[in-house]
Amino acid sequence: MHAAKHTGNTLSTLMKESSVSEKQTSEGTTTVLVGAGVVGRAIARSHLDAGLPFLLIDQDRECLEFALEELVAKTGTDELWSWSYQGAGEDHLARPRTIRPSLKLSSQESTDSVVYPSPLCFEDPETLDRLGPRIQFVPRTMNSPAQPDIPLVIESISERLEIKQDFFRRIQSILGSRAVYCTNTSNLQIQQISDGLPYPGRLCGMHFFMPVHDRHAVEVASSPASDPETLFQAVSHVMRLRKQPIRVGDSPGFIVNRLLAPYLNESMLLLCRGVSARVIEKAAKQYGMPISPLELIDWIGSRTAFDAGRAFWRSFPRRLSPSPLLPALIKHQRNGRFNGGGFYSYSGGQRSIHLSDQAARIIETYQSSQMDLDEQQVLRLLAVPMWIEAVMAKLDGVIQSSSELDSAMRGGLGFDSNRSWSSFFDRMGSDVILESIKQWESLTPSMSAPAFVTDSLRNLSPREVIDHDQQRSANVA
Repeated sequence: MHAAKHTGNTLSTLMKESSVSEKQTSEGTTTVLVGAGVVGRAIARSHLDAGLPFLLIDQDRECLEFALEELVAKTGTDELWSWSYQGAGEDHLARPRTIRPSLKLSSQESTDSVVYPSPLCFEDPETLDRLGPRIQFVPRTMNSPAQPDIPLVIESISERLEIKQDFFRRIQSILGSRAVYCTNTSNLQIQQISDGLPYPGRLCGMHFFMPVHDRHAVEVASSPASDPETLFQAVSHVMRLRKQPIRVGDSPGFIVNRLLAPYLNESMLLLCRGVSARVIEKAAKQYGMPISPLELIDWIGSRTAFDAGRAFWRSFPRRLSPSPLLPALIKHQRNGRFNGGGFYSYSGGQRSIHLSDQAARIIETYQSSQMDLDEQQVLRLLAVPMWIEAVMAKLDGVIQSSSELDSAMRGGLGFDSNRSWSSFFDRMGSDVILESIKQWESLTPSMSAPAFVTDSLRNLSPREVIDHDQQRSANVA
């Protein structure tokens, strides 16, 4: 499966391509965040940190209440921001519910002492009521916009194609062709989601990384249908969040999750081969990663990590042998850091030193061998599959250069800021990569590289292989 070549890698190029006028770009944006789950709340917090007003929408009032309590507790929002809650239908007539002594969710009919912000503007005043239950956050220092803003929707709901398609059909029927629609998907392709929408050109990907507050990159993914104005507005919004937009093509996992899939899967296969979690963590940190890949899975969530791995495997079945551990974790309700713990246990936000007892029992069930691997061998089994996948992704047009990969790895995964990702492999050297592929390709498909890649390695540095304009063989998936 190949991604369409993405164009306009810089903001200035997008501005030239875009039909947006100077007046439109200076109007500002009414940001509508849809989904108040773990990721949605993290994205909302990034808007608070950047001082950007927004609406947070969720059909579940309890979810909104929890989001409000968490956001205010973490950021001191009640001192710097005005906020209000509006329900939907008859719900807005309900009496306020206290969620902590200083906070209440207020209805439109309430006369409580909550300071109501000036409403964010829409062309049709009834639009807000059609959006559903919501919390509106506006900085206390912000004046009402003189005219309606351009609505920008960022969706963070279930990673199921039919649910996302249904949502965007409904929201486009409400907000129309003027709005920009962004999906935070990491597993689905933008073209799949946009198929059948009234305004497919107004949709693009805006993929945030967990933990959002500690990751300064955001992938902006375009499908062949995404128009330049949509991409311009999405890139501009990412920059307003004080984050770095990474333009990527529409391919499974985009770039960061595409490289992450074999890395995370290989870490779990190593557990099944008898390698300890401690050795895996030490190798990962020596590689340049900030945390263990097993802890990263807990941050992502077992179900989300499983869906991402499955999307990769379905697209590239010959490049990954799925580990049995994620389905087992899900079956035993080890769903991750924010939902009962995963590979590790968590208390007060702190990770346990050792694997959780339940995770250790699951691993023991699936342990098929007891390989004696040192940290350097484990490092290569983790890192080289990512380099191989980077070469393939570059050939697919998902990313345009090794420098873009460096930005994505640093900003999306927190890779060592003192060195670039591609320079790590240059220091490792082409000979070592070739030796590792030869040694381990029979063990795991993620260590198998096409002949044209290994041939290039014999004459070029690893970074040059990524940047080299070479042709893929027709029989290579």
